[in-house]
Amino acid sequence: MYLMLTLALLGADTSREIDIGQDRIIENGAVTGEAREALVSALGSVANVTTATVIVCIGDPPLATAKRGAAAAEALSKMVGEILPKIVRSAVARAIPKEQCPTGARLAVASIDLYGMVKEARVLAITGEVSVRTRDGRDTPLYKGSIVPEKGELVAKEGARATILLPDGTRLVVRESSRVALSSLQSAEGKGVSKIKLVVGTFWSRFSKLVGGNDLEVETPNAIAGVRGTDFQVDAVEKTGSLAVFHGTVGVTGGGGKKVDVPEGFAVITAKQMSDPRPLPPAPENLLPRYIKVKGGETRVRWDRVDKAVKYHFELARDIQFIDVLEQVDAIGTLLKVKAAPGKYFWRVMSKDSDGVESKPSKIYAIDFE
Repeated sequence: MYLMLTLALLGADTSREIDIGQDRIIENGAVTGEAREALVSALGSVANVTTATVIVCIGDPPLATAKRGAAAAEALSKMVGEILPKIVRSAVARAIPKEQCPTGARLAVASIDLYGMVKEARVLAITGEVSVRTRDGRDTPLYKGSIVPEKGELVAKEGARATILLPDGTRLVVRESSRVALSSLQSAEGKGVSKIKLVVGTFWSRFSKLVGGNDLEVETPNAIAGVRGTDFQVDAVEKTGSLAVFHGTVGVTGGGGKKVDVPEGFAVITAKQMSDPRPLPPAPENLLPRYIKVKGGETRVRWDRVDKAVKYHFELARDIQFIDVLEQVDAIGTLLKVKAAPGKYFWRVMSKDSDGVESKPSKIYAIDFE
């Protein structure tokens, strides 16, 4: 039996995997001083760490050893949280041959059952009331760190939002008043295809740069999209909807079997008869203030009006990647009052046209409430 420890780190602009060591990770049920020192050193080697995954490898374990490995991973993840309390963290324990450790980034973004290789997603951040409806018809409230099983249906109520991490590293943002079903999930090793069904509402997807070969199929009431390594957003309202591409190209099949490739910076309207690709509306510019320190918990932000925009989508987040969004508002005007508790926040705005097609996000700016 052996234990090997890898720490997979994701920063604002980079990712890195660090082999911490082996064997002397846990002694007498506690994390060793050597392991803690190695964690502190590793965490300090990547600037602006936002996500850390502890990966513990176990060699051909019996059940008792497997449980020990899982406990070690959780203990180490908890220690990471004590060192950097504001980052997103997770733990993975995996039984694989010693020569295959460290396990690589493919496992860094997965939650893996040692015995059944169960494919499941994980909640990175959540605002408001979001639940998962499982195959037996039960609705279970979700929280940060909750597991969303394959075949589960996410239900986000008004004012709610959830950021979900799929096993292959793809990140889904489910917005308010939405229902999104995880019909099937690609494994952490890249096997299979993730299939997501948007019943109603809006979700946004960003592929992982840590994992190559992401395959995703998206179904809406009026279209099916085949996705590989792209950033895109899908809307569905009653008998119409849209698909906007922010990075890469998405192949879409609409009503009547019409097929189009939607390139970066373009969108299609997915009504009964799908439109040809058309340019996205421009992102808002000249956001002000670009950076401000505010005494008290309230300030105002503004941006230039975008021609033909009928509304704007404002987001205020605790992190620059907008994983943990505190507030989301659809505004008609270009001036907005912002309130928050003391702390540093980030904000951005997107414009929307009359068909509900949304622009790429604007530049990101910060507000520091003192």
